[in-house]
Amino acid sequence: MKTNSLESFGYKNCISFENAVTRVGLCPQVGGHVLDYSPDGVNALDLDPSQQGWRHMPGIPTVVPCGGRCDIEPGNVTAPHPDLWFEDSTGEIVGKGKARLISARDPMTGVQRVREFTLAADSARRVCEQRIANVSEKPVTSPAQRYAPAGAPKSKFLRRFT
Repeated sequence: MKTNSLESFGYKNCISFENAVTRVGLCPQVGGHVLDYSPDGVNALDLDPSQQGWRHMPGIPTVVPCGGRCDIEPGNVTAPHPDLWFEDSTGEIVGKGKARLISARDPMTGVQRVREFTLAADSARRVCEQRIANVSEKPVTSPAQRYAPAGAPKSKFLRRFT
């Protein structure tokens, strides 16, 4: 298993990990997203070449960033959350075949997103665990989920994507 930091698709400080059969590439910029999921060397994700290195700038039309993404819930029922969608996340390698993307704290929703990606040592199985933390001083409620205030016992809400 190889894990390293590199430049990819016009973004610096991307994280790549690979085993004998699969490569995964994560981009901490533009809200944090998956740029590469390549079982047998072929990227299964659609990357729009016109978005290479794209960054959000006020006053410039936005795009729906390409690659693999997961949001906190349906965008049409949640308060707008451009910080979670467009701002840089912190990317960190946390082990062999394992990395974490930590979003900015979003003032519109009162939450912060932490996604942990793991690639199996001997197959194409990739797991993404997404945790949503309430970083505000009050309960955060939405039609789909409820988040307890900071300091409360850990929520049972965990979205797991495999």
